[in-house]
Amino acid sequence: MSSALQKISIDELQVGMFIVEMDISWIKSPFLLHRRAIKSKNDIILLKKSGAKIVTIDLNKGQVYPINLKMQDRTSENYH
Repeated sequence: MSSALQKISIDELQVGMFIVEMDISWIKSPFLLHRRAIKSKNDIILLKKSGAKIVTIDLNKGQVYPINLKMQDRTSENYH
């Protein structure tokens, strides 16, 4: 199964999403790894405080879809 990646604003990030990339260096990141599940609202707060504006999420690994993702995209074979 291939990954389905989507860039979203930090304001669209939700608990349950799985991030694979951030627009900040690993030195500025509040986390050791840039590939991780967002487990709490505090994770999002820490990312905002670190200066992150855009993150890339993996739709196949996350438990939550972005609000702007079309329903037809959610039901395609990439998301099963």
